Amino acid sequence: MQKRKKLLIGLGLLLASPVLTLLVIILNKWVLLAATITIILALFYLGISKKRILLGFLGAIGLVALPVVVLSIAFFARYSYVNATAKKECTDYLSTFQIPSEELIEINDNEPSGNILDWNPSSCKTVTTKEDVRAWQKIVKKSGTLLSGEKLPDENYLNDPKNCEITYNFSYHINKFSGKWAVDFFLHYGNKLPSEKEFIQEHFAITPPEKAMKYLQETY
Repeated sequence: MQKRKKLLIGLGLLLASPVLTLLVIILNKWVLLAATITIILALFYLGISKKRILLGFLGAIGLVALPVVVLSIAFFARYSYVNATAKKECTDYLSTFQIPSEELIEINDNEPSGNILDWNPSSCKTVTTKEDVRAWQKIVKKSGTLLSGEKLPDENYLNDPKNCEITYNFSYHINKFSGKWAVDFFLHYGNKLPSEKEFIQEHFAITPPEKAMKYLQETY
């Protein structure tokens, strides 16, 4: 009776190990530690027989590995799908700005935020224009400080267009109000998020189309 009880407890722990592993994978913490502890506990309760320990160990590895592999594939597929969709949606939104291709500078092309274990990752596309870069360089050279108020690291910092602080940003994520996937648009001028039309027309090379301007004014 005692052996049977131990066997049932051990099997229960073995079966619990993939469930615990699933939870920690979702939480993205201590995956290896949780799996190891449950395996050790399971082996302890299964008894000291070498054959039984070996079988228990192999079974535990299988039970832990299977959900890990399945979940890894699922998360990777989801991550790839969202990023591919984000790239298309953000590019379509950007096309409404009618920025000439020879003027457009991509700072990042749908850079994902979060990690591969995030079931609903967001993705952001950031661009600027050659005219905005020239204006930024002129302002920073004259003041000696960046638009954010920080000190200019060195003169070479201005030579990289990707350091430009005048940017157009498109973020693809789940809208917290509607619960649906959508592209959010915002502007950066240093550490500011401007929404006033007069300021934008004065400090940005491109004035966003009416729909984007309305969104800025309602959101920021």
